[in-house]
Amino acid sequence: MKLLSALRIAGSGLMAQRVRLNISSMNLANAHVTRTAEGGPYRAKDVVLAAIPLENEAKAKLSEVKVVEIVDDPSPFKEVYLSRY
Repeated sequence: MKLLSALRIAGSGLMAQRVRLNISSMNLANAHVTRTAEGGPYRAKDVVLAAIPLENEAKAKLSEVKVVEIVDDPSPFKEVYLSRY
């Protein structure tokens, strides 16, 4: 494995983890938001990752990580009764 291939793989993994961390922090920051601009409660987001093979390293079967998309969590909302309101 060439040094540049190793750096490319490591860099793609770090970028993917940075996106996951940003999405996780958004989910935590908006966990109790009950009204968004669209009118409904905040829906948590998930990151979809994929392993993409490197073009020049086909024999070694090396892959880098790519963020495919950021999707809304399809699970139903949790209904909570707040008696103080």
